[in-house]
Amino acid sequence: MVENYRRLLIQIKRFAVGLVKGDVLDQVNSLPTDRKSLDNIHDAFESKAHLDAIAIDIEADLEDLVLARLNDIPTELAKLPVKSDLLKDLDDLLFGDEVFAILFIDLDNFKAVNDQLGHSVGDQCLAKVAITMRQAALGKGLLYRLGGDEFAVCMQNFLENEGAAVAERIRTRIDLENPGDPVKVTASIGVASSESDGMFGPDSLIEAADRAMYEAKRRSKNRVVMFSELQS
Repeated sequence: MVENYRRLLIQIKRFAVGLVKGDVLDQVNSLPTDRKSLDNIHDAFESKAHLDAIAIDIEADLEDLVLARLNDIPTELAKLPVKSDLLKDLDDLLFGDEVFAILFIDLDNFKAVNDQLGHSVGDQCLAKVAITMRQAALGKGLLYRLGGDEFAVCMQNFLENEGAAVAERIRTRIDLENPGDPVKVTASIGVASSESDGMFGPDSLIEAADRAMYEAKRRSKNRVVMFSELQS
């Protein structure tokens, strides 16, 4: 992400400086032919001496904007609904006798990101994961942050196997995009459904998805496990 910003800064800086150079050339070309002496050309190009300073100013301003955007990342994470919101939403769905699947996502090796690269990079990693999960869910699920590197997605009108298909798409995208680069980060995901046996309330649903997620970690991580697999 930071490297992409730096490339953008260079492009914008070159573009902005190019505009200034163009303005200087316009000034020279606008001079009457009989006035195009060395002194007059020197006067017209006086601003050219300040191009480097202008470029530095432009880059500094853009760096400030980039840093401000990066500093907003924890705020973006804080905007996600949390576990108490999930419990309430699940309760409402169960009360309405709705069919839905719940995905419990836990990142693999995330602690190494914080330990090796720092917590600010860890926050950026979490933000990228959140974006990836939203995109992979194709707007069909609501994303929650349960705490740390744990997330949940509630998929209304999805059976367990349908939720597992979305979970696999999320897992694959995270694996390919590697949001913790250079540290390898993947996701273990457990899936449960309101149709699963023994689901009597929001807590039991979350617990079932959590158990499936831990089974995914036990099976070497970076995989999706359905709660029904544990019941067979």
